Amino acid sequence: MKPTYEQLEQIILELKAEIERLKARLNKNSTNSSKPPSSDQKSNTQKNARSQKQRAHHPGIGRQLLPEHMVTSRETRGLNTCPRCQSQMESTGKSLKWQQVDLPQIKPLVHEIELLTCKCTKCSLTHTPSLGDSEIFLMGPRLEGFVNLLMAQFRHSHLAVRTFIQLLIPGLHLSQGLISKAKRRGAQAFDQASSQLAEAILASIGPKFADVTGWRHMGQNWNALILRSPIVIRYFLIEKQNGTSLAEVLQQGPHFLVSDRGLATQKIDTKHLQYCLAHFLRNVQGMAESPEISLEETQVLGEIHETLQALFHEKNRYQKNELGLSAWRQYGYQKWAWMRQTFNSLLYSSASCTLRRFCKRALADWKHFMVYLAQNGPMTNNLAEEGLRHLVIARKLCFGSRSGYGLRWREAVQSCVETLKRQGKSMMDFFAETIRAFRIGTPHPRIV
Repeated sequence: MKPTYEQLEQIILELKAEIERLKARLNKNSTNSSKPPSSDQKSNTQKNARSQKQRAHHPGIGRQLLPEHMVTSRETRGLNTCPRCQSQMESTGKSLKWQQVDLPQIKPLVHEIELLTCKCTKCSLTHTPSLGDSEIFLMGPRLEGFVNLLMAQFRHSHLAVRTFIQLLIPGLHLSQGLISKAKRRGAQAFDQASSQLAEAILASIGPKFADVTGWRHMGQNWNALILRSPIVIRYFLIEKQNGTSLAEVLQQGPHFLVSDRGLATQKIDTKHLQYCLAHFLRNVQGMAESPEISLEETQVLGEIHETLQALFHEKNRYQKNELGLSAWRQYGYQKWAWMRQTFNSLLYSSASCTLRRFCKRALADWKHFMVYLAQNGPMTNNLAEEGLRHLVIARKLCFGSRSGYGLRWREAVQSCVETLKRQGKSMMDFFAETIRAFRIGTPHPRIV
């Protein structure tokens, strides 16, 4: 029996409803269901004209070949017969070099000294020869330098150092006390090198970067001060961060100093003092997000924030020679004049005590924000911030220092490690030569 027209129409309506129900299930996304946004399907939209432009990418960096004097074995390969037609082949003069680097079998250099006890044939005196000043140590200069390097550069604990040395030299078991003694000797051996670093920074003509972070020493709160030139770093672990302690570090003057506003620089002899504009930018952003100020004041602070960002953009254009020196300074002074006028208006019109206090302090430090324009110097204290990063990680792993020699070791050895790394010098060679010179009493190698 054939279905009637009304039955066919009812079937079509039911099928349409089923299709709509299935479509609704397929079109579920994070906006109309409980599905997460990560499960949404991306639409196949056309790329806009901006994304279709050729974007500049960093050039690829491949592994460079080691120099010829480091090649220990060499092999030359070629083809005598063509793999396709079996004809004779000749060299074209072109070649491709490939190097495979491997580690040799590590064999320690063990120097054994046998002390023979001798007896006098006339008076029957027995005597045993003694060891020299540089022979009384279990570890040689390179091994002891390697132990200091593991603790400083790679932030290994005493237990990790002992385990690693035993892995390299099976049968050599270093005790906890021996590692501590090596650390104590390292604090004395590298003290002269760290003094050279401080003298080199103080004698430099360019800007000096300074910053302070927290440090823990024997359960008390101390301060880690970094003093840096572009390629030389010196750390000072001081008990108090005040003008007197900082003036003792920066004895000579006047200095071109770059720091943030939290550093006590009142007693330091400074010819030019540049405050970090990155810190000032974050302070403006934090004040704009404060719930105590009005919407209009937030918008004004937002304009100041955009103006500060434009200053960084103009400095980048000037460094790329897209902007002349006179034009860069003119634009900079104009923006700083507008921001000073805006801060003055907020100081006398705002109902928020917090905002007024912020504007008053900013205006008091105003001359230290624009030093980079007159001296063509740095705008930020990023070099000091970057130099403190390694020390902060070490503090979080070892929870500070627990002895006086540990404090001196961290100051001296960490300063040498960071300086050698930025100068591209061999840390292992310098550590070994310094320890060897300290043992026999000869002049230490110069680090700068």
